[in-house]
Amino acid sequence: MAYLQVNFFSKALKRLTVFNAFIPLDYMEARSGGNSSGQPFKALYLLHGYHGNHMDWVCNSNMQLFSSKYNIAVFMPSGENFFYLNDTDSGAMYSEYIGCELVEFTRKMFPVSDKRENTFIGGLSMGGYGAIRNGLKYSETFGRIIALSSALIVDKIAGIPVDYNDGIADYKYYSRVFGDVNKVKGSDKDPEAWCFS
Repeated sequence: MAYLQVNFFSKALKRLTVFNAFIPLDYMEARSGGNSSGQPFKALYLLHGYHGNHMDWVCNSNMQLFSSKYNIAVFMPSGENFFYLNDTDSGAMYSEYIGCELVEFTRKMFPVSDKRENTFIGGLSMGGYGAIRNGLKYSETFGRIIALSSALIVDKIAGIPVDYNDGIADYKYYSRVFGDVNKVKGSDKDPEAWCFS
């Protein structure tokens, strides 16, 4: 088992970013031929929750054992607190980063499959939302979606007043992340809209 932390410049985020990875076999052995059967690894892109980061799955789960047991490469990026959506104000394209750039980068760097049926996305809470929304948006990339206690909050925040504060975040935060909260329902940030598109 190899555990790596990778830093690289993301064009989608316009800055240096970091992700963690579990690779089931010794890294040098894996670079020379995939897994023990000579096939590329299946890949899981695992998204953390609100107030989390790329270390959550390393420190607070048995993901290393899962990776080893099921012979699957696991990649754990940091999504800040942007629900894995594009932040058009800052130009940080989190959705594009998760759905395209990170997948392309890891496929070049590690012996992972480039097949849709071997590429999975999953997450917890905010990451569960990100997995569902981006798994559906980039359905040509991801063959499976794993959503754990997903923060499917579009109905909750649709049309909230400017003085809204639910103890987790306020109107200003939700409108920055999701855009016009009066138009969020049915928008491309609404996972239900992707189900019927």
